[in-house]
Amino acid sequence: MHAPKYISHQFSGPDEQSRYAYDLNAFPQRESGTLLDTMFYFWNALRGNGASVPLSSQYEPRIIFGEQLPDLLSFVDARADNPENFVMIDHPKSSLDPFGSQLSGKTLGEFPNRLHRDALLLEYQICKRTQRPFYHEIDQIIGGISRHYVRLILPLVDFTGTISKFSVVTRRVSPTFRMFQTVEQ
Repeated sequence: MHAPKYISHQFSGPDEQSRYAYDLNAFPQRESGTLLDTMFYFWNALRGNGASVPLSSQYEPRIIFGEQLPDLLSFVDARADNPENFVMIDHPKSSLDPFGSQLSGKTLGEFPNRLHRDALLLEYQICKRTQRPFYHEIDQIIGGISRHYVRLILPLVDFTGTISKFSVVTRRVSPTFRMFQTVEQ
């Protein structure tokens, strides 16, 4: 099995998270047959002609799924210079507030948990700067909610070649559940 490129463990009050960033060489073995695999294959096929990043206008998942887009596929508007101003579009649903679809239309800077928000800002900034997919596993307890999932961030460019959007695909490793109630400070 492939080892992570780097591991980050963070704690803040009752919140904790471990983030494991993997090289894309680990991807085929870890994600074969998953939604992440399908979306990475689609993204990679759209690159064509040696382009490093596909055009946002060509990346249309409805080509694959029709109108029934998977719940764990979402988008982030990345046109802003500051990642705090990136806007979450169609954030995945969750029955556990405040980390579900109520985040749609909000900026990353408005994410309701500081520990997770700071890590998100860094990851999206890295993906935008490198113009390469960002593949990682996240195991966390934030706001009293336990979440363990894998996420793939796929950069997309506008007609000028500037990163304008991210396709974000997740796969749950274990069920999400509330462990205890907390209040964000």
